[in-house]
Order: sequence, then structure tokens, then C-alpha cells
Amino acid sequence: MAQEADGYIQSHELLSTWNDELEYLGYILAEIVDPHGLDQRGFVWHQAADLPAIDDILKQASKRPNSRLKAVLNKTQRKKLRHLMLNARRIRNMVAHHQTPCEKEMRDMHRRKDELSGLLQSAIGLVASKFDIDHVNWYADLNLHNQPTGNPRQMARISLRDESLVSQRQEALAISLNRSHSSTSHQRRKATEEGREQHRRTYIAAQRRKAEKALRNAVVMEEQTVRKLKEIDSRYYAKRQQRLDKINRTIQLMRDEEREWKHRRSQVKMPGICSHDNILAAWFLAFLAITSPFWLCCVFVHKLWATFCKRFR
Repeated sequence: MAQEADGYIQSHELLSTWNDELEYLGYILAEIVDPHGLDQRGFVWHQAADLPAIDDILKQASKRPNSRLKAVLNKTQRKKLRHLMLNARRIRNMVAHHQTPCEKEMRDMHRRKDELSGLLQSAIGLVASKFDIDHVNWYADLNLHNQPTGNPRQMARISLRDESLVSQRQEALAISLNRSHSSTSHQRRKATEEGREQHRRTYIAAQRRKAEKALRNAVVMEEQTVRKLKEIDSRYYAKRQQRLDKINRTIQLMRDEEREWKHRRSQVKMPGICSHDNILAAWFLAFLAITSPFWLCCVFVHKLWATFCKRFR
């Protein structure tokens, strides 16, 4: 498994490098031959064109009369360029579909890549010399996969007459890579300080939110406690009032029953007790009981007097 992984990684890196180099040369040739063709195919930024799009543009430029490409390349050279561009699509497809070619295929694609690269550089030099084109702008940062976002892209002026186009590309990539590393280290230091400050602000804000949340929870708990106490008190007083109302109704009922009892009892006359003679006798007995001390004294005095008179006769 490790051998397969190493083989895939090595072949993919080589194919990606070849594809980037061919896209770089194809972009320069398409830019100086038919820049409007890139616009027509939707590439607002011309450097974003891939090999199939570049192949189509060069194919149309080869067929169009009075085109710059047709002015510097004969029919055989244009046919050879067309054939090599078709083979270059295979490299692009291998990269896009993550395929792992065998050693023979790699050697064959490497040979055809070198052949196409030489033909493209030759065509670029001829077009630049014939139509007096000095340079083309190219952004090297496009090929840096570890380029931090937010950094300004570095534009390189690719001379079309003096040096090798491939070597200029490598120099531009090296310069951009060095700038990227220095900018990354500076940003890391700055990010560290900003991170500490941001962490401090975040911590303070978190503590503030925590205190506010605790205060809100305390207020809510207090409100809930007061509400529960009110509910308990209201239930108690409601039940107490119900009991008092029930007691009042019971007392009132007892009073009514007592009045009814007295009324009914007064309507009933017991024999031998409530007659007129009995009432008079009762009054007489009461009078005797009240006046008993007086008349008993009189009876006693009369008895003594009668005894005294009888003795002294």
C-alpha cells in the first residue's frame, strides 16, 4: 500500500508540474494570438484558461485567415501543434481524474510535453518578434497552493524576447514563494498578538455574559419564589374562607333550628301543667314561698303567746 501511495504521489506531482507549465505557455500564446477568444469562452481572467480551452482557441486561430498564428507557422507546424495539444489533454485528464500512469506512459508523456513546450516557446517568440510584443503579465501566486488568503497577488512581467519562458516562470515562482513565506511569518507573529488580545476580549466578554446570566437567573428564581408564595397564600386563604363560610352557614342553620324548635315547643300544651287552675296554684305557692319568713314568725309568736297564757291562768 505504501508503494502505491508513493508512486501515485510522485506521478501526480510530475503531471501537475507538466500541466501547469503547458497551461502557462498556452496562456501566453493564446494571449498574444487571440485574447478575444478567451473572453468569448467566459474567461474574464485569461490566466484561468485550462488546456482544453487553450487548445480550442489555438485551433480556431489556426483556421482563421490573417491570424497571427497562421502568419508565423506553416501548415505542417500548425498540424503538429494541433496533434501535440491533443496529446497534452491526456496529461490534464490524468491530473484531473487522479490516475496513475505506468512508467512507459510517463516517459511518452514527458517526451511529448518537452516537444510541445519547445514548439509553444518557438511560436511565442515568432509572434512576439513579428508583431512587436514585448511582454505578458502573469500572476505567479496562482500556482502556490499554500498561499495565504488575503495577500496581494504578485504579478510578473514575462519577457517574450530575452530569456527562456520556463526559466522566467521558475524565477517568478521562487520570488513569490519567498514573499509568501516572509509574509506568512509576519502574519503569524501579528496573528499571535492579535490572538492573545482577542482571547482576552473574548474571556472578558464571556465572564460578563456569565455574570449577566447569573443575575438574570437570580431574578427569575426570585420571581418564581414570590409567585409560588403568592399561590400558596392565595390557596390557603381561599380554603380558610371556604371553611369560615361553611362554619357561618352551620351556625346560622343551628340558630334557625333552635328558633324552629322553640316555636314548635311553644305550640304544644302539655295536660295538667298549662291549665288555669294550675297556674293560680303555682302563683299561690310562689307567694307563700316568698312570704314564708313573715308568716312563719307570726305563727311562732302566736304559739308562744298561747302557751304563756295557758300557763298563767
